[in-house]
This record gives sequence, C-alpha cells and structure tokens, in this order.
Amino acid sequence: MFFGVLLFAGLSFVLNNFVNAGIGLVVLPSNALYLIVLAAVAMLWLSGFIYKKRISVIEGNLPLQERVANFRSASILRVALIEAASLTLITGYLLSGNIYYLLLAFIPLYFFVKTFPRDEEISETLELSYSEMRQLH
Repeated sequence: MFFGVLLFAGLSFVLNNFVNAGIGLVVLPSNALYLIVLAAVAMLWLSGFIYKKRISVIEGNLPLQERVANFRSASILRVALIEAASLTLITGYLLSGNIYYLLLAFIPLYFFVKTFPRDEEISETLELSYSEMRQLH
C-alpha cells in the first residue's frame, strides 16, 4: 500500500512536469487547497478515532485468534484511511498542478509508517501473555 502511494505520487509528478499531460488535467481552482487539505485531515482524524473505538471493544476473554483478527481489521482500516488521505492530496496535485498538494501528501505517509503495527504494540494493546506472543510467531 505504501509503495503504491509513492508510485502514484511519482507518476503524478512525471505526468505534470515531464510528459505535459498534467496541463489538460488542471481543473481545480486555487482555493480548493483548503478543502482538499481539510478532507485529508478529516480522514487522518477519522483513522485514529475508528481505530481507538474498534480496539476498545476487544475483550480480553476472547480467544487469541479472534482478538488478533479484530486488531488486524482495526489496523487495516486505519492504514486504509491514512492512505486515502495521501491519495486525496496526490489527486489534488494531479488536478491542480500545485506542488503543495504533493508535498503535503507525505505527511499522511509519515503517519502510515509511524502507526504501522509492530509486535510490541500488538502485545501491549491486546495485553498478550508470553505464551500468547509465542503462538503468534
């Protein structure tokens, strides 16, 4: 997912600057920047909100596989919304030619890398015992 966003950003940059295909795509007014950025920020906020809400309902007495499945679904949804925020900004760049969109698209990618679940976070969030952690590996 991460590399797909980077590829789309690179392709958008090439289309706008080297192939001159971006000139025909410019349809957004200059003041659309605020609306696009607001939409991206809303998606970033929503990703965290939904993730926390879905994690909070995971009960400790559920079987391990079910808890892990619920955690994965919450994490995938969070990552998908973060990716959508970045793709929205890159699309704004494609439709406007304004490089600020493309530069701002790297902020959600930072969140993507920062919030990607690691073993320690999974263990801490699901309050896994040592034997449960060994079962996951």
